[in-house]
Amino acid sequence: MKNNIQMNIIVQTYSEKNPERAAEYETCLLNNLNHFNVKMVHNLYESEDTISKSVRNHPKYRGVQWGKRMTYADAFEYAETHIPVNEIVGVINLDIYIALAFDYQQMTSVLCTKNHFLALSRHEHGAEIRMDPAFAGILHSNTQDGWFFKNRVLQGNYNIELGRLGCDNAIAKKLKNAGYAVLNIPERFVIVHIDKVRGKTGTNFMEHHKDDAVIYNDGWLVPNYDAIKYSSADTIMNEMKFNETERVLILSEIFNYRIKLNNKPSANGNSKI
Repeated sequence: MKNNIQMNIIVQTYSEKNPERAAEYETCLLNNLNHFNVKMVHNLYESEDTISKSVRNHPKYRGVQWGKRMTYADAFEYAETHIPVNEIVGVINLDIYIALAFDYQQMTSVLCTKNHFLALSRHEHGAEIRMDPAFAGILHSNTQDGWFFKNRVLQGNYNIELGRLGCDNAIAKKLKNAGYAVLNIPERFVIVHIDKVRGKTGTNFMEHHKDDAVIYNDGWLVPNYDAIKYSSADTIMNEMKFNETERVLILSEIFNYRIKLNNKPSANGNSKI
């Protein structure tokens, strides 16, 4: 049976001074290029200096000089211009690769549902590939490293730089405001993070971003779908110690999410909900 491959990956390389860190990026690039569900890897590069010939000469590789740090808007606009409409596109961080366990067919089904967008939390590379337990307390809702969508993206303000602290939740909020249902389903759609050289983990990541020129604090948390789907609103509110008024306001939001007013009078003179 022929595999219908339609997944395009967008990344950005830069001139990395540490050769060991550059080697981690190289591993991720090659893993993505050689993945059977990847059609093409598009590199909107600041620099190709540290990329080997095995990457640049790969038949699935396309390098495009970008000349500045990539924003989500850049990636989405590039996809609209250079990738066929309705194909699946993944924008990922450079130190991320698509796992063999990635359920591409199910992802295609999810993204074919109107206005669904995936913002995926990462697994950590190692002897055992697993999600970082340091983020489990808030259901990995603030650690997305891959964004997958059906081309093209709904109009919105996506001028947010990738790789900045808080960018994952900032873009999730922009996508939500544009009309997307933003979902994080990392246990079915597995992406893997390699960051051994710097020793970056869920317990020290803030230290690694202390000198960032840009930090985003206005965002939308996207919890692990499979971790939260069996939770009740009551349980969550109890755990987070919401007071009575807060609980009523949240329950009112639930009412309004499902129930819509219809003030057209019926035959008996009453309106219907």
